[in-house]
Amino acid sequence: MAATDPPLPVGFGDGAADAPGETRADEGSEALWALLEQIRGLWARATKDRRAPYRTPVLATVDAAGRPQARTVVLRGFDAGAGRLQIHSDSRAGKVTELAASGAAALLFWDPKRRVQARVTARATLTPPAENARIAGGLSSQAGAAYRIEPAPGAPLHSARAYRTSGAALSFQAIDFEIVELEALSLDPEGHRRAVFTFGANGAAESGAWRAP
Repeated sequence: MAATDPPLPVGFGDGAADAPGETRADEGSEALWALLEQIRGLWARATKDRRAPYRTPVLATVDAAGRPQARTVVLRGFDAGAGRLQIHSDSRAGKVTELAASGAAALLFWDPKRRVQARVTARATLTPPAENARIAGGLSSQAGAAYRIEPAPGAPLHSARAYRTSGAALSFQAIDFEIVELEALSLDPEGHRRAVFTFGANGAAESGAWRAP
């Protein structure tokens, strides 16, 4: 358990196994926080390994008409101490406008091998200009080209590849997601487990509890 996490909840398993009405060892407080640490590890790996399953979560937002919008994004950063995730986007993309307007977001991660789902409710903020410029300056020329596409994302085209890479400045925006709540679902063959963790303003997990799967 991370040092910033709260004390383990009282009243979970005492090590006795499978007696009626008692808690199995893999359902107690240690298992609860171990599940959180597993997901943190999957996020950390995903920022470095392109093949990691948590590398490409689904980001859900709400547009100006109140309609849900979802798309696959790439996880670029994870700060465990701050409880924060980061993605990169073309600054002209619809998700940037939507997140700037409301800050409301959800991210969905799935690992098919481990069968662990992580559903995050988050507050989104656009990375401040100085930090945004620093991140953009560290991009390779190949990565940077993706943020010089003309016309802007979603603009009409007369054919599928009727766009070009311009020499203009990068249309780049990093977006930070402050984790508010994490719902973890483990589809273990020996029994499914669901847990909910809430996070404080300092990024620490303030509480965690098992929920019916």
